[in-house]
Amino acid sequence: MEKTGFLSHHFLTNHSYLFLFIRLAYKKKRILLDHALSGAIIRAAEKKEFRQKNFEGESS
Repeated sequence: MEKTGFLSHHFLTNHSYLFLFIRLAYKKKRILLDHALSGAIIRAAEKKEFRQKNFEGESS
């Protein structure tokens, strides 16, 4: 019982440190992150559109 309690406590402390670290990194790199994210979304949308066009072309 104590072992699992220790493990979950250990995980939670590590997790909160990780979360703080991510938040700090995100604040610093927010512009870069947003740019990369929007770029990824646009690329994904373009891929989807491209696939749909190809599919429509093949079916007709």
